[in-house]
Amino acid sequence: MNVLSIKPEWGVNFDLGYIGFTFNDKSFVSNGIAFFEHWDRYSGIPVSHCLIVTGWDACIEALPQGVVNSDLGKYFDDPHTRIFFRKPKGWNYNIAMRMTDEAGIHVGEKYGYCLLFSHAVAATLPGRILNLLTFNLPNKALSAIFDERKKQICSELAAKAIAANPDLKGKGVLKKPPRMITPQMLFEDNEIFEPWKWEASQPSAKDS
Repeated sequence: MNVLSIKPEWGVNFDLGYIGFTFNDKSFVSNGIAFFEHWDRYSGIPVSHCLIVTGWDACIEALPQGVVNSDLGKYFDDPHTRIFFRKPKGWNYNIAMRMTDEAGIHVGEKYGYCLLFSHAVAATLPGRILNLLTFNLPNKALSAIFDERKKQICSELAAKAIAANPDLKGKGVLKKPPRMITPQMLFEDNEIFEPWKWEASQPSAKDS
């Protein structure tokens, strides 16, 4: 799929409380995550990581070192990284502040490696078949076991931030517990985000 490349502009194609999604075509980890998540890819666009925008060059994200305040420039400046922004439905600054406040609560927490492992197991072909035959019960149980307190993965953190908005809580993919949501599942959801428009303005995308 051809993706339109545009310059990120604060207040135009990304803003406070938007969710950013990234994919690095040279990263083994990024490609590996995208491979396991291909079952949930309907747009044809792979993503492997997500973050919550907290400023024009700032975000909160769950990285291997834990949940941190980080900068967006590293994604804008990397020639191998694509970053897409999606606007939550009903977005306004009150909603954005709820989301960023929720994300901020988790800054300093550790990364959920065990939960990431449960996602990988669920995404294998045998895991996928077993979950389809058993109404996703193994995935629910395994993710519950491995969802350690005070530890987050990127999509779990983003889902919690979005769910801080009462109008979006329980909608779309947020019907699932945050621990079960992958970056690709979140990215594809047009019930909690403004629908894709293929004009240059919404949602924004940068493909260096």
